Amino acid sequence: MKMWIGEIIISVLLIIFSVIAFTMTADFGGTVNPIDVGPAAFPRMTLILVIAISVNQIIISLRKRARLANAGEEVKEKATVKLDNKLRFFLFLALMVAYGFALPVIGFYSATMAFMFLFMLLLGERKWLRLLLVPTGFNLFIHVVFVMVLNIRLP
Repeated sequence: MKMWIGEIIISVLLIIFSVIAFTMTADFGGTVNPIDVGPAAFPRMTLILVIAISVNQIIISLRKRARLANAGEEVKEKATVKLDNKLRFFLFLALMVAYGFALPVIGFYSATMAFMFLFMLLLGERKWLRLLLVPTGFNLFIHVVFVMVLNIRLP
């Protein structure tokens, strides 16, 4: 597949998922204080940013296609996406789906530790100290920032 087509497909998928998530933020409820922006403000701002960046990426990809159309065959051959290790790709995909299902069952901290450990292992990390300390440090950081400082309950 040509690189610019892949970039457009991913950008369109991000826009679709962002629009769906944006509509889901309507169920977040309101606030008692009319001045408060409410719980949906940050997700909506983030989703709008994702949509804007995705639209920008589509424009960049279409411009790249126009340049490639004017270029010779040699440039066109270099602008392709090759998925050499399909098994690894599907393992990453399965790991992300499993993480989504594991979150409500075993909780955020346990699921995140297992997910990060396995993801790093699939990426080729073999140093056991890193495999244990990075997920632990990430969970500790998330706990301190979100639970202790911001008083946000995690699932």
